[in-house]
Amino acid sequence: MKTKNLLNSPTFNFIKFCLIILTFINSFNLSAQNNCEASFTFSINQLSKTVTFTNNSFGTNLLYSWNFGDSTISNMQNPSKIYSSNGTYSVCLTVRKFDSTCVHTRCSSIVINSNPCLSTWTVTTSQGNNLSKNFVSNNTSNDFYYKWSFGDNTFSDSKTPNHIYSQPGKYRVCLRVAKKDSSCVTETCDSITVTANNNTGCLSSWTFTTSNDNTLKKFFTSNNTSDDFNYLWTFGDGSTSLDKTPFRIYSQSGKYKVCLKVTKKDSSCTNTTCDSITVLGGQNNTGCNANWTLKTDSLNTLKKYFIAASNSNDFYYIWTFGDGTSSDSKTPFHIYSSAKKYKVCLKVIKKDSSCTLTICDSISVAAPTGCEANFTFTRTGREVRFVNTSSGSFNRTIWKFGDNTLSDNNTPTHNYLTNDSFNVCLYIYKIVNGDTLCKATRCKKIFVNNETSSCNANFTFEVNHNLRKVSVNNTSTGSNLTYRWTYGDSTISTAQNPPVHIYTRNGVYRLCLTVTSSNNNTCSSEKCVFVTINKIDSNIIQSQISANYIFNTGNISNNTIQFTNNSTGNNLNYNWDFGDGQFSTDINPIHSYETKDWYLTCLTVSGSGGTDVICKNVSAIANSTSINNKFETINISMVYPNPFSDLLKVELNSKVNSKVIIKLLDFSGKIIVQKEVETTTGNNLINLETANISSGMYFLNITSDDFIKTIKLVK
Repeated sequence: MKTKNLLNSPTFNFIKFCLIILTFINSFNLSAQNNCEASFTFSINQLSKTVTFTNNSFGTNLLYSWNFGDSTISNMQNPSKIYSSNGTYSVCLTVRKFDSTCVHTRCSSIVINSNPCLSTWTVTTSQGNNLSKNFVSNNTSNDFYYKWSFGDNTFSDSKTPNHIYSQPGKYRVCLRVAKKDSSCVTETCDSITVTANNNTGCLSSWTFTTSNDNTLKKFFTSNNTSDDFNYLWTFGDGSTSLDKTPFRIYSQSGKYKVCLKVTKKDSSCTNTTCDSITVLGGQNNTGCNANWTLKTDSLNTLKKYFIAASNSNDFYYIWTFGDGTSSDSKTPFHIYSSAKKYKVCLKVIKKDSSCTLTICDSISVAAPTGCEANFTFTRTGREVRFVNTSSGSFNRTIWKFGDNTLSDNNTPTHNYLTNDSFNVCLYIYKIVNGDTLCKATRCKKIFVNNETSSCNANFTFEVNHNLRKVSVNNTSTGSNLTYRWTYGDSTISTAQNPPVHIYTRNGVYRLCLTVTSSNNNTCSSEKCVFVTINKIDSNIIQSQISANYIFNTGNISNNTIQFTNNSTGNNLNYNWDFGDGQFSTDINPIHSYETKDWYLTCLTVSGSGGTDVICKNVSAIANSTSINNKFETINISMVYPNPFSDLLKVELNSKVNSKVIIKLLDFSGKIIVQKEVETTTGNNLINLETANISSGMYFLNITSDDFIKTIKLVK
C-alpha cells in the first residue's frame, strides 16, 4: 500500500497560496496604517514679521514638531510665528506617529523683509469689465512716492490707481516705492493676465468706399451705429478718428492696416476689428501740413502751448489733446489735470476739401515740483518764533496758530495770551495763474507757559566726516523733560544723550531735538541745526585734517560775528561760506549779516592730507531790519528741486534784457556746469543738466552786470 504525500497534494498547495495572499494583504494594510508625510503652507505679514503656518500633513495619530530656523520650536498643529529680525529662515516640520512606526520631515525657506519701503501690491478686476484693473499698494503711508508701470508703456503715481488695458494679454506690472527722505527704495513686479470681455453686442466690423474723384479718399462706415458706444479708428498712417463714419484722405498710395475699436460707454464690453486696405493713385495732400510743436509753461509743467506748423487761414485745424478735450485754434494752449503720457493729434483740412492730413504724437506731461511743509520754533515765555523749513517749490504760506489767529509771514513771531497747548499748522502752496500746483500741511502741538525757565532745547554736536559720524551733547534746561531726537534720515532716539549716530551716505541733514515737560506737558521746545556729511575719500587718514571753528557774538554789534578757526592739519587752505551768499578765505574772519536769522555757516579746510568740512547753525543779532536792495534788475524766483537729481531748474525774473552767467561749483570752487543765457524782461526758466555729476554739496553762482548771488544746493 502506497502512502499518499499530503505536502504535494493540490489541497495543501491551495491552502498555502491563500495564506500567502492573506499575509500580503495584512502587510499592505499595516504599511498603509503606518504611512505619514509632512506638508505645510504659510502666509507672511511682512509689516509685523508674522508667519501663519497651515499644516497639510498626511497620516493619523500624528505628533508635530516645528523648527522655525531661529532656534525656536513649536508642537502645535497650526502655529503662528513672529520673527524678531529680517532674514531668510529654513522652517522644518517633522511628523511622527505615536508608536514611532513613521517619521517624516519637510523643510521650506521663508524670507522676512520688513523694509519700510513696502512695495507689495494687490490687483482686482472691475465688475463688468475684465480689461479694467484696480491696483492697491500695501503701503498706504504719505511719506512715500509711488510709481506704477502697467506693462503697456503707461504709468501712474497714485497709491491706488485704476488702469484699463486696451486689449487682453499678459502684462508685467511693477510698483516702485521711494521714501521722500530718500532713505530707501524698493520695487515689486509681478505678471498679471488680462482676459477679454464678453463682446456680445460690441459689433466692430466695418466697410469702406472710395471717392469718385479722388482714389486717395476713403469713406469708412461702422456696422455698429448705436450711440451707446465709443468708436476709435486707426487708419494705418498714424492718424485716428472718433467718428462712426469718418473719411480719410491718404497722402500716398500703399497698403494700410485699418482698425476699428468699439467700446461700450458703460465699459461692459470692447472689441476690435482690423483689416488691410489698398490705396491707389489719386490726388495727394500737397499743402496739407499737419506738423506741430509744443512748449511747456515755465511756471506750470501741466500747461502746454501747441503750435501748428501751418498758419494759413485756408485750413481748418482740429486738435485732440488725449484727455477727451479738443480745440479748433491754430495755436491753442491746454492745461492737463494730471501728469502722464497723452496722445495729441492735429488734423488739418483744406476748406475746399481738396486735402486733409492728421499727425499724432505722444507727449509726456510732468508733475509740478512737489513741496513738503515743515517748520521749527523757539519759545520765550508765551512768545514763539516760527521758522519755515519747508522744502520744494511754493509761493504762498499760511500759519494757523491754534488760537484762531493767522499769519502769512514766512517766519512769524506770535504772542499767546494764555498758558496752554496749541495745535500749530503750516500750509504751503504753489499757485500759478490761479492753478494750485502743490499744497502741503504740517501740524505740531506746542506748549506755552509764561515761565521762561520751564524748558529750553539746546545741544552741541561734532561731526567726523570720514566716518560719517555725529556726536551730540544735550545742554537743554528744564525739569522732568522727555527728549526726542530726529537725525533727518528717519532715525529717532528718545535718550537724553544718545550714542553716536552713523549716516550711511553724504548729504545735508536736519538734526532736531524736541524737549517736553512730562509735568502735564506744560512746556515744549525744539532746536534744529543742519548737519553736513561729506566723506571725501575713504583712504584719508582721519588725524591729518579736521575742520572746526567757534563763533562769538557777545561783544559784537551791528549783526557782526567773530569766527575763530580751530581746525587741525598742515598747510591748510580755508574756504568760509557764511550762508548768506558771502564767502571768505581768511583764517579767522569777521562777518556782518544783513538780518537777524539763522544761517548755515560752513568751513572747508583742504591740504595735502585731504579735505574736511564742518557746518554750524549761526544766529546773528540784528540791530537793524533794513534789507540791502542794491541788486534790483534780477530776482531769483525759484531754484528747484533741492536736493536736485538729473535736472536743476532756475527761474529768474528780469526787469530788463540782460546777459546772465550761471555756474554750478563744487566745494573746492571748481566749475562743474556753466551756462550763459540772455534773459528777457519777465520770467525766464533756465535748465541745467546735472545727471552726470556725483552726489554732494554744491554752490550755484548767478551773475550779471549788476547782480551776484550764490545759493547752496545738495544732490
